Amino acid sequence: MLVLGGGPAGASAALALARRGVSVAVVDPLGFGGRLINLDVLRDCPGPLEGTAGWDLAATLGEQALLAGVEAIFAAAAAVSAEPAGGWRVTLDDSTAPVARAVLIATGTRHRPLPGDEEGALAGRGASYCAVCDAALFAGAPVAVYGAGDRALAEVLTVGEHASAVHWVIPAEAPPAAAAHSDVVALRSLDVLLGTELQAVRPVEPAAATEPAAATEPAAATDAGRGLVLILRTADAQRELHVAAVFGAHGELPNTEAVAAVAPCDDAGFVRTDAAFACPGRPGLFAAGDVRTGASPYVAAALGEGTAAGLAIAAFLGV
Repeated sequence: MLVLGGGPAGASAALALARRGVSVAVVDPLGFGGRLINLDVLRDCPGPLEGTAGWDLAATLGEQALLAGVEAIFAAAAAVSAEPAGGWRVTLDDSTAPVARAVLIATGTRHRPLPGDEEGALAGRGASYCAVCDAALFAGAPVAVYGAGDRALAEVLTVGEHASAVHWVIPAEAPPAAAAHSDVVALRSLDVLLGTELQAVRPVEPAAATEPAAATEPAAATDAGRGLVLILRTADAQRELHVAAVFGAHGELPNTEAVAAVAPCDDAGFVRTDAAFACPGRPGLFAAGDVRTGASPYVAAALGEGTAAGLAIAAFLGV
């Protein structure tokens, strides 16, 4: 049994299978954790997990899985193909190609690129998709967060601990429920821009050289040649916003490149499954977590879904 992806859904599925005596391996270049490693605080896990650091939960899941006998394969799945006699061959980026009777797709998602940063050219120049990773780099400077919902909320709260001002750019006309979070309301430096589309991001162009600035005067994060310009549009106007950085949290793209040839996917590329997490018409192929059509984005939901998928796969395997 192979699980593609070691995030909360994949790790919990592997753990459930291993505890039922199934030989299972998790294929992930980073091992266990997935997006948990970029979450400083869990805000969607009622009970004792609430407030836990994401990376601590990732470590716990990994330890539990390994103790239960789960094998960790530090590689990425390059392609999945059906075997003529049944089962699935998973070709890895290290050129090995193990075969398993059942495969769980739990490869998760990646952030949708910011407009103007589709090729990642602004990486390291102010465009970021991980506040935990980069917020401290812009301490004392104005930043923006683009998107709505809980992932945008997490970015706002993290950058709010460091930035001089946070511009929360929300495409919707009405504030999301996340905007009423008590920690958001407490942010004194928060500027919420409702009904505002981010049309493009571009670096600040260096101005023509004039007189040099006084040596004792610190450079602002948005001085000429530094920072980003955001092109924003509302229903009736367009404006520019100068910031040191912008954090994208405006949607997810499924990591389905390796399974696109075999998995049934919807128009957005997410894997379709039935109520038992099985891919219709693909015996032994399952999906769970963010990569699946209709999955909840919450960590708590991913943990439960992974466990349920593991039990469904165990039933398929007859154990």
